[in-house]
Amino acid sequence: MKAQITLAAAVSCLLAACSSESEAPQGEVIQCAIGAGAEFAPSCTYQEREGGREVVVYHPDGGFRRFSMLPGGAGVASTDGAEQVIQGMMGNNLEVTVGEDRYLFPTTPAQ
Repeated sequence: MKAQITLAAAVSCLLAACSSESEAPQGEVIQCAIGAGAEFAPSCTYQEREGGREVVVYHPDGGFRRFSMLPGGAGVASTDGAEQVIQGMMGNNLEVTVGEDRYLFPTTPAQ
């Protein structure tokens, strides 16, 4: 019986640690609209990885998406999930839509 109580206490401690708030991921803040009907807001962060070949975008709710950079600056492709990536220019930003989520990535003009 004592072992069961100790195990239950340990599991409770682990669950409490898992549900605690963690710091927002470090990275550049970008405009995003997460979910159907959402408006763009500067609430997502992104980090470049793999020498700039991959980008991870973190949502304010803790979710994230990973993208691979396409050769020659042709945009991005989703690296997780089967949802189609739709992209186009919006001003000086690359607008990327995946499902109901939209992101605005800053771009550098070609020289």
